[in-house]
Amino acid sequence: MEEARAVRAEPVKAFARRIVEAPSFELFIAVVINNLEQSKLEQLDELNKPVTHEDVLHELERTRDALRQLQSKIAGLPQPPSSSR
Repeated sequence: MEEARAVRAEPVKAFARRIVEAPSFELFIAVVINNLEQSKLEQLDELNKPVTHEDVLHELERTRDALRQLQSKIAGLPQPPSSSR
């Protein structure tokens, strides 16, 4: 069975090897890395923006809403059996 898998894997390996060895592959990888780097820089810029009082209040309200939703879900759960000690 292992031999059959190895035989079927050979065309896939050859295909992958041709892709990796293609001259345009290095350019493709360079573009992908550049885009990732650019995205990372944009995210860092977003984090470096000053936070306003309104931003903090808005985030606090979102957190309170999330807590209310969680409390509602917990209230709807069946009660665990009480343990007697």
